[in-house]
Amino acid sequence: MATKKFDRTVWHGTDCDKVTSLFEYGLLVRYITKEKSWQCIYRNPYEPNKFSYSWISEEDMREMFLTGWAKDDLKSFCSYVGDTWNDWLLRPVATRIYDLVSYYGAEEIFGNSYRTYTAKEVCLSLRIKYMEEYEVRYERNCITINMKTAFIIKMETYMLDN
Repeated sequence: MATKKFDRTVWHGTDCDKVTSLFEYGLLVRYITKEKSWQCIYRNPYEPNKFSYSWISEEDMREMFLTGWAKDDLKSFCSYVGDTWNDWLLRPVATRIYDLVSYYGAEEIFGNSYRTYTAKEVCLSLRIKYMEEYEVRYERNCITINMKTAFIIKMETYMLDN
């Protein structure tokens, strides 16, 4: 039985479905050989209903922890992702970039992006059929997170009062 080769030039995410990866996890990546880097589409932190593009290389990801600005964070970062440094390096690149963005935030990893794209524009460029539910999916996730946070705060207040 032939195995399917991993095509780095195709968009990849933390989920096998690129729609789920982009609209629920907020990240898609693909390798551009000419740039020797990963092109990333990510949810813009300042306009959460829009997306931005940026780049990161394998070397950037290693260097930031070994000699760069995040070298003092390596131990806490590995604890956060639940892996050793060497095991984390073996994870799929989309997962590693997602881990970095979750831990540090998109602005810290990619810098400021002043050009944003709507969900419809991103779908067009990715050749994904646009559906309005993509806009609603993010809003629904935010509402769920906010409801969980409110519940936790209410429970903590209740426990402190009693």
